[in-house]
Amino acid sequence: MYEGREVFAQAPLALVTAEIRLSYEPRLNDTATRDTFAQAVREHLPILESEQFVSLSFQGASGQVTEETLPQLRALNPEKTASVTLNANALTVQIVEYEHFGAFLNLVTVCLQALPRVVPGALVRRVGLRYINEIRVPGGVTDTREWSKWLSSDLLAAFSLLPDQPVGGLNGSVLFHLDQERNVLLRWGEVVGRSILVPTIPLRRPELTEGRFFLLDTDSFWEPGSPQSLDVPRLTDELGHLHVPVGRIFLASLTDEVKALFRGRDSGA
Repeated sequence: MYEGREVFAQAPLALVTAEIRLSYEPRLNDTATRDTFAQAVREHLPILESEQFVSLSFQGASGQVTEETLPQLRALNPEKTASVTLNANALTVQIVEYEHFGAFLNLVTVCLQALPRVVPGALVRRVGLRYINEIRVPGGVTDTREWSKWLSSDLLAAFSLLPDQPVGGLNGSVLFHLDQERNVLLRWGEVVGRSILVPTIPLRRPELTEGRFFLLDTDSFWEPGSPQSLDVPRLTDELGHLHVPVGRIFLASLTDEVKALFRGRDSGA
């Protein structure tokens, strides 16, 4: 929990992702192993697909990139608004319809609990929680400075450097160090288009029109100094801790006007 936490009825979330990155786990290249995992999550994500996943690796000081194609399982809900993918490198849960963090964490936990059954002794290299918000406002925005009505002056502080000049665009990033192993990367900016998500994403999203929107892309992650055992309660606790700075950043980025917009007609603070 964090001060001022609020669940918005009409939040601008485009995608929420939880990724458990593994030390390369060759047992997950076996079809029978992935099928056992699929059966374990099928009650929640019954639509099953077999895919190929392109894994990139960098070779030493030369920085040469090599590609390897790995088998991957994808399981989706009937509405195709939630999915989990599993391959030898990672377990990844994604949703495009978000109720609240507790509901999302419940789904992630179901998937995590199935993993030690199929690959006991698997090791975790990274845990990440990513929220992509695409903020659109009534009537749209015709001038970049108009975002001042909707986004915090702290976020848009660069406007004040040349206050009388037109602005042709805005974007930036900042990396926060929470502690030695935990960080939060925030990317933000004005985008012209339909979405930053690729059209081939297998999750079903509403049709969006071309226009200006404001991106808040927050990636909160834990990278331990050495691979850790796949301890489900510890990983769910870690995701809870990683969620706190994501929520704090989101609230601090909004003005009261846009908060009222996101609350919708039937919800309150």
